Amino acid sequence: MTDSRKTKAQLIEELSDLRQQNMLLREALPKQQALEHNLRKEHHVLQAVFNETSHAIFVKDLDGRMIVVNDAFVDFLGRPREEIIGSTVPDLFPPETASRLQSDDRRVLESQASQTVEPIPTEGEDRTYLTARAIYHDRMGRPAGIIGIARDITERKRAEETLRESEERFRGIFQHSNDAILLIDPAKDEILDANPVAQEMLDYTRDELLSLGISDIHPDEMPLFQAFARTIIKHGHGWTDELTCLTKYGERVPSEISASVVEVNGQTSMIALVRDITERKRAEAALRASEQRFRNLVEQAADAFFVIGEHGQFIDVNKRACESLGYTRDELLDMSIFGISIHSELENIDAIWDQLEPDTPAMSEGVHRRKDGKTFPVEVRVGLIELEEDDRCLFALARDITERKEAEKRIRREAARADALARVAARLNTKLELDAVLKAVCEETANALDVSAVSVLLCNEGGSVLMLAATWGLPSSYRAEYVPTPRSFYESFAEQQGPLIVVPDLQAVRDLPNAELYARHDIHSVAATSMIRDNQLIGTLNVYTVGVHRTFSADERVLLTGLADQVAQAIENARLYEQAQQLAVMAERNRLARELHDSVTHGLYGVTMYAEASARLLNKGHSELAVEHLQEIRGTAQEALQEMRLLIFELRPPVLERAGLVVALQTRLEAVEERAGIEAKFSVEGDVALPAEIEAGLYRIAQEALNNALKHSQLDRVRLHLQLSEPAIALEIEDNGIGFDVAAAKVGGGMGLRNMTERAAEMGGDLTIDSRPGEGTHVKVEVHR
Repeated sequence: MTDSRKTKAQLIEELSDLRQQNMLLREALPKQQALEHNLRKEHHVLQAVFNETSHAIFVKDLDGRMIVVNDAFVDFLGRPREEIIGSTVPDLFPPETASRLQSDDRRVLESQASQTVEPIPTEGEDRTYLTARAIYHDRMGRPAGIIGIARDITERKRAEETLRESEERFRGIFQHSNDAILLIDPAKDEILDANPVAQEMLDYTRDELLSLGISDIHPDEMPLFQAFARTIIKHGHGWTDELTCLTKYGERVPSEISASVVEVNGQTSMIALVRDITERKRAEAALRASEQRFRNLVEQAADAFFVIGEHGQFIDVNKRACESLGYTRDELLDMSIFGISIHSELENIDAIWDQLEPDTPAMSEGVHRRKDGKTFPVEVRVGLIELEEDDRCLFALARDITERKEAEKRIRREAARADALARVAARLNTKLELDAVLKAVCEETANALDVSAVSVLLCNEGGSVLMLAATWGLPSSYRAEYVPTPRSFYESFAEQQGPLIVVPDLQAVRDLPNAELYARHDIHSVAATSMIRDNQLIGTLNVYTVGVHRTFSADERVLLTGLADQVAQAIENARLYEQAQQLAVMAERNRLARELHDSVTHGLYGVTMYAEASARLLNKGHSELAVEHLQEIRGTAQEALQEMRLLIFELRPPVLERAGLVVALQTRLEAVEERAGIEAKFSVEGDVALPAEIEAGLYRIAQEALNNALKHSQLDRVRLHLQLSEPAIALEIEDNGIGFDVAAAKVGGGMGLRNMTERAAEMGGDLTIDSRPGEGTHVKVEVHR
């Protein structure tokens, strides 16, 4: 029907419908606008979710071309979005990966949905993704393509692998641990699992243990165990060594238990490591017993014992340490080594730490100071103790060596005294003349006693006075001014003090002989000791101090007494030597008289007889026979001249005293042997000064050997060699004469060999004679120094 055919009523009705529809449209418009607004809002939200999610989202059409991808997918591929859109899987992934992804897409199209775990190589490493795929449809409900979401589960897979490996390790530890391991539920009093060591330790099988409760293992200690379990549940882990496990056969096993909280099937449980500490307990008991024994030994030790920290502080001390130092134990533990040690290596504590090594103690001596300030010497043995890493200390044993030091002092004093006496004896044994003996006595006494002056007084022949015989440390005028001391005055002091008299102050002695002389020379103190031989006083040995007073110690008095005894013996020896010298002079005179009578006198008598006979023959004209007698006179005169020369050189030639042994021997060879036409050679080796008595003895032996050779050997060559070097002096005389039988000569010969042997013995030497008939003679004398 056209509009022109419509009736008015129809038009009015249609107009009314239009008004109504218009009204309805006006009413629906805000709702439509609101709906569109919400749709736009939801679209923005979905777009934000689509792009902001960390999961890669992609949409493909049925041909496999990418039509939509989010930002995460773009980041995942690392390509521009424009390059991705419209591309297929083979365009975006390596062939092997693309083939696998296409196969997954086909399965989705066939089964409508799929979820796969796919390893996908990325730059630098392979990543694992969990991908969910689904078909999306168009408005007509027909499949339009595939939509997928890929989530990176690489870290989760790694964590799962780590967990699996951890579980395997735990199972290995659980099965092969050296300690018993129990998985328990303390709330239910159940044992959930037990490893083989737990089974062996408790003597149960695994099934038997799983059928028991915790209370069966700790029947008497459940309150303690429950308190332990509460601590573990609260803190997650803990440890105790207070529990004892009961075995299947009733044996109690002391145990150390460490436990941690674990979740098993959603339930809170505990895993407990149980260690059998039976041996440790025994070792600890043995250690405590050992420590107690050690403590008892330390406390009862005669030496002071200290344990010293790194900075010298005392960590422990024993009873002896307290007693020796006069401190209580608490007082010492508040002190350090620096509070007691004087002049000890312990004072340099840092150096000790650097130098000491374990098991290598060091010894030293020092001085300790007591609480009252007194000191005493100690011998300290210091060692290093290393307990643990960076935990070390020193132990020191200190022994009071006061008695040892005193003994050492006494020994040193005795040694010094013995040494002084030995020196004096050695010097006196080499001195035979009285003046030399007295001079040596004074010098050695002064050195031994460290005094200013020494004198020796000797009794006169009548024994009434003491005469000054020798001095040391006093001027020559002292001897000239000294007045002999009456023996009675000396003996009056000896009656009061004994054979050793000490006067600390001479100025205090009344009527003292030579008092003015002592004052003039500032002599203050004197110690005089008697020199006695055969119970007779022969004199006194006196030591003086100048300018100071001195009382002389007991050791000094003993030394002075010993010196006086040696001096008395030496004086007697010197006097005997003088007597022997006088007797020797007389014997030598008698021998020379016999020699002159037996040799020279007879020779001169023969010369006289031949001279008279020659005169008679000449008067009678028998000149030829007279000439023969004159030749006999010449020979006899030469022999007498030789005998006279020998006798002269048997006396001590002045050259020996003036120039010494070497010049004297050379002079003898020139004056006797060379004048007799004998080839004489003399050599000297070394340059050592000899005492006069040694020179004289060697000269007499050489003289005897040369005289014997000249008289009996028919020699034409002689050699002398003198060795003047340590340790022995040697003189050799060798000739090329006819020689002799030494053994026979010693038995039936004259005095020559005996005299040489005796002279060598007097010098402390040895004489050897080597000779054979027809082979010459070699004489050697050695004097050991």
